[in-house]
Amino acid sequence: VINKSLLQDFPKRFFYYGPMFRYERPQKGRLRQFHQFGVELLGVKDYFADIEIIYLAKCFYKVSSNGN
Repeated sequence: VINKSLLQDFPKRFFYYGPMFRYERPQKGRLRQFHQFGVELLGVKDYFADIEIIYLAKCFYKVSSNGN
């Protein structure tokens, strides 16, 4: 946020998805790479931010469980 000068015009919503890598030595049968999804909501100080993120997760799991 600071490096890209995104400190104006709040609230900001970000998401990420992709492969992540562990830095420790893997045990036998374990991989260092895994996929991760995350969301960030910056600039909201009330509980509505938590509700929005929880609702997003609910919708995501509902769609993914239906096979869509």
